[in-house]
Amino acid sequence: MTDPRTRPPGIRIIIALQLVTAGLWIADLLLRTNLTGPEFQATLASSEVLRALVLAWAGSVIVASLLLARMNRRGWALMMVLVGVSLAANLVYWWIHPERAQWLAMATSVVVTFYLNSAAVRGRFLVRHEMPRLTITEQPQS
Repeated sequence: MTDPRTRPPGIRIIIALQLVTAGLWIADLLLRTNLTGPEFQATLASSEVLRALVLAWAGSVIVASLLLARMNRRGWALMMVLVGVSLAANLVYWWIHPERAQWLAMATSVVVTFYLNSAAVRGRFLVRHEMPRLTITEQPQS
């Protein structure tokens, strides 16, 4: 039987993918590169609030990845929330601009969500509290 706290290969792939994505966002923000696409850089130039939001999002992805690497339940939950919100944002973007849909990002979010929510993976993050059985005995009457 395998140790339930070991990282499956799928978790390692998700961590690597998320860290690379966050690194690209940070590089685009700080170095003004064009690694994630021309629309991303044009959108970032329009608002300082959006730049701060993307930086906070990238930081959250890094924190979730590190916690997920430690097989921490909070890391699993945070990654599920981040991937779900990312999928929702991509769906809204697709609804508004169907010609510029981020199909690869949406497909990746769906696959990651289904993988992290599979019973085998989710079970590795469950916190089980073992309670001893209580034995009720009668008190001798005096």
